[in-house]
Amino acid sequence: VCRSQQLLNYFNEQNAGFCGVCDWCIEQKKKAKYPEQVEAIRQEIISVLGLKSHKLEELIPQLQIGTEDERLAQFRILLDSGQIKTQGEYFFV
Repeated sequence: VCRSQQLLNYFNEQNAGFCGVCDWCIEQKKKAKYPEQVEAIRQEIISVLGLKSHKLEELIPQLQIGTEDERLAQFRILLDSGQIKTQGEYFFV
């Protein structure tokens, strides 16, 4: 639970809201945004590959959304699902 709520509950404060700044609250915010970010990363990959085929090592640094690990994870999902294809070292839509 929220660290602030936990502390205030200890002192019998029952109506405390989420603080929004503790590790728990920050993690909840990330979870709430994550599905939107995943879709944005996928759309960016598809958009870039729709313009021109790329090697993986060219594509990932070119993307703007997410971390490198998040980009790679979504790239793999798109490749496994057949939404992007490969020909040799190059990937395309």
